Amino acid sequence: MKIDRIATVLALSLLLGLPACTHNVTFHPVQPPAENIRQTDESVKLYMRPELVEASHSFRSALSGIANKWVVDYGARAHEFAVQYLSAAFTDFEEVAEPGTGADANLEIEHLYYTVSGHAAHVTMDVTANDATGSELMSEHYQTRGWRGTGVVLLTGAFGQKGVIRSSTDQAFKEIFLKIIDDLRAAMGTDGEAPEPAD
Repeated sequence: MKIDRIATVLALSLLLGLPACTHNVTFHPVQPPAENIRQTDESVKLYMRPELVEASHSFRSALSGIANKWVVDYGARAHEFAVQYLSAAFTDFEEVAEPGTGADANLEIEHLYYTVSGHAAHVTMDVTANDATGSELMSEHYQTRGWRGTGVVLLTGAFGQKGVIRSSTDQAFKEIFLKIIDDLRAAMGTDGEAPEPAD
């Protein structure tokens, strides 16, 4: 089994005195979306359960040294993207500590799954939103894969692993949250497009 092989190689590396390290994949602050997103004045509340915000994933890779363990705090990263992107799209944005009510869109990230496979981040997310009356606006399932950096890791090993996962993770979350904004606008009947210039 793959798990048995990994355990065997890890044990041999420790017996041979090779260092086994845990690397936390750190990220730069999330920047506002580079795309020309016009803010609209709908009220949007975001709720994300604490256990999702605190979620992390660890993995090992033979190409970057099987003795090394990489840890990604993906829940915190998803939360950062949610706050930054939704606040850029909607002027009346608020994060709430329990499922929101009363807003034009009360958004909840209900499920978040993240893994690293083939030197790429894979993200699955379920999102729902209700309107001010409690009626369902949208219920969507998102699934995407970030940039695959096998070649970079093959050439640079552990040195390049962190950067590859950082870039792949950010690409995946960016794609999902831009789609969430589009779907939310469509559900509320707004497009967020810049107005046509006057003649």
